[in-house]
Amino acid sequence: MMLHLEGMGIKTAWDLSKTDPWMLRKKISVVIEKTARELAGTPCLELDEPDPPKQEICCSRMFGKRLTDIAPIKEAVATYMQRATEKLRARHSLCKKIRVSIRNGILFTSERLDDPFDNSKLTGNSFACSLNDPVLVPLEFCTYKLGY
Repeated sequence: MMLHLEGMGIKTAWDLSKTDPWMLRKKISVVIEKTARELAGTPCLELDEPDPPKQEICCSRMFGKRLTDIAPIKEAVATYMQRATEKLRARHSLCKKIRVSIRNGILFTSERLDDPFDNSKLTGNSFACSLNDPVLVPLEFCTYKLGY
């Protein structure tokens, strides 16, 4: 590319900024054209505003089979609570509310093949708990509610 630019008499950024952008696009590339435009003071790329801080953290899991015993479910909730805590710490955030939801049957359509839109066998439950003071480590939830 340097050979192309030097062959066109472009040796400095100043030279590039004064060169016809359309000619640069045709002879070299659109990237060089945009660089020349930027050097000449014409913005080509918008600067992204930083994303606002996230208000939620989600850690979810699907089991490969139906569970009928509560022990593996409690273990999974404790594990995903730990992952949520790690995400919380990485963001330097605090936790004010915790919600745990459990539902069944979304992927198990073999029982309802006659009507794939029949949701009568789908059940679920959720629990939400508001914390009095925002905390960095919501693992106390596992001890309090799950008995770990």
